[in-house]
Amino acid sequence: MHRETKQYGKHFEESSFVGAPAQIVYDYIDDHSRFYSHVIKFSRILGGRMNLRLDDSGGRSVGSRIRLSGKFLGKSLSLEEVITRREPPRVKAWETVGVPKFLVVGQYQMSIRIEPSGNGSILRVAIDYDPPANSGWLRLLFSRFYMKLCAKEMVKATRGHFKS
Repeated sequence: MHRETKQYGKHFEESSFVGAPAQIVYDYIDDHSRFYSHVIKFSRILGGRMNLRLDDSGGRSVGSRIRLSGKFLGKSLSLEEVITRREPPRVKAWETVGVPKFLVVGQYQMSIRIEPSGNGSILRVAIDYDPPANSGWLRLLFSRFYMKLCAKEMVKATRGHFKS
């Protein structure tokens, strides 16, 4: 199946050394219930509630679906993602399907790259995204902040998981 690659207006990338072999790091990231824990945690800290729903393959196959939904400040939020690339233990990518119903999140594509390095791995999390449609300058600012925060938290949580 050939997918046309969407071009996004914004890009952010975060990388770090992780003290574990590439396959073990990939296995951790491949479990979206662990890898997305920062989204659930931050929503609760801010008084919201987010739920993660995975399809039967748990986000572990091309075409697999991941859904986030919940409430924040009385507004219903939701987005759906589809896995677009999966090449263990080095690459995984996914992107939004349709238009996310999030306050500061527009359409995006995330990708993970893992490269062996000495006694561990280099983890790169990249986000290509568009700010939410019809958004004012405040939403544009928070969109940039939120996307950077997501990439940084994913790297930080993964690195922290494998600290001795």
